[in-house]
Amino acid sequence: MTKGKTLYEVFSGKAPPTQKKRDKRRRRGYEAESAIAKYLGMERIGGSGKRDVDGEWLCAEIKERQTPVQWLLGMVQQAVRLAKPGQLPVGVIHFLGEYHDDDLVVMRLKDFADWFAGEEKR
Repeated sequence: MTKGKTLYEVFSGKAPPTQKKRDKRRRRGYEAESAIAKYLGMERIGGSGKRDVDGEWLCAEIKERQTPVQWLLGMVQQAVRLAKPGQLPVGVIHFLGEYHDDDLVVMRLKDFADWFAGEEKR
């Protein structure tokens, strides 16, 4: 390891974020969690190691990113474009060599809320 550098600096090539930047990220994360909980008509729990959004039937972990993953957005946009009326547009991510039980399903929050949040959504 390079002398005098933290693991963060070695692996990312950048200096670790300052306390001010960490606080700003936490605040943005809190705001995103709160907005999504409100959108779904559920409760924000939050806090380190706790679920972010809680409802009677849903436990959600919220992650905010500044830059969208283009291939992921493209996959969902294609599903939306090709879905027939009454179909739920989703993308499925399969990891090579893994069981399909562990694949991930990705969809727009609007579609999720329309199909699953029902009366809980406001």
